[in-house]
Amino acid sequence: MRDMNRALGRMRSRRNEIENHVIDEFIAGRIDRREFFRRGAVVGMSIPLLSAIVTACGGSSGSSSSGAVASSGGGGKPGGTIRVSILTPTEAPDPITVKDLGGIAMLSYTGEFLCVDENQQLNPWLATSWSANGDASVWTFKIRQGVKFNDGTPMTAHDVEASINRLADP
Repeated sequence: MRDMNRALGRMRSRRNEIENHVIDEFIAGRIDRREFFRRGAVVGMSIPLLSAIVTACGGSSGSSSSGAVASSGGGGKPGGTIRVSILTPTEAPDPITVKDLGGIAMLSYTGEFLCVDENQQLNPWLATSWSANGDASVWTFKIRQGVKFNDGTPMTAHDVEASINRLADP
């Protein structure tokens, strides 16, 4: 319990007054999880951050203004489904050329998990480490083993190379 309170304190320390007010309302049980996510998104908090706060709080012990009790099962189940309300992208989101708010939102929700930890620090996830030679003309990435794409295909060094080459192509 003490670790959860510490984690919540770290998350709250990086929030502004309005964001902390939304968090206080959730903790006090005056709003349920759905309303917490809605208000949090309106004031600019990310879905991963909101989820982390719900997990750290263990749900809300009180009831919301509508009488519903918010709770948290302590995280999702493997193979489960998460439903998030965002604007629909106008086209298939391409991380390099995305222009619409729906595509940007979808990519930011998923991309945030790839390299930024709960303390908002850049950390390796898909690669275990990376380094450059002296003049940064050659980069070496150590790829995490066992990573698979959504369709079950394993990620390889060729996939990483193709992504980097595409990003570097003028």
